[in-house]
Amino acid sequence: MQRDVIGERPIGVIWQVGTNAAWKGYDLGVVAEAISDGLAMLSQLGADVILMDPQYVPALLTPADTKEVGERMVDLIKSAAEAAGYPVNVFRRYDIMRRWHLVEHVSFDRIVDPRDGDRLHNSDWSARRMAEALADTIVNAAARPA
Repeated sequence: MQRDVIGERPIGVIWQVGTNAAWKGYDLGVVAEAISDGLAMLSQLGADVILMDPQYVPALLTPADTKEVGERMVDLIKSAAEAAGYPVNVFRRYDIMRRWHLVEHVSFDRIVDPRDGDRLHNSDWSARRMAEALADTIVNAAARPA
């Protein structure tokens, strides 16, 4: 984090966090501490910070215990943002992707990269759609009065 982010002195940081930790079954207490430590480091920058929560993909939905960890990760990220001591935005990727699948009836075959046997990584379609949603969110936030 120090070399790759802090050292570059960015004015904005988008931190995708939680998907691999949930998928690989990392200790959530350790993950929560790492996120808090990272946010403390980012606070030195005065940069706008967006935490992007996990993906809603088959790898995080099965088995049931993995799904539970994924959902707990979403809550953990929200809590870390709220406790950061400065404004940290959360981009709710998990909820957006869940809506695509459950409300818009987009199949996981379209959402997930067809070459990914783990069913974890986004397809070009979902990456593009997520980028558009994130861009719209940033533009709308920038247009709001301070």
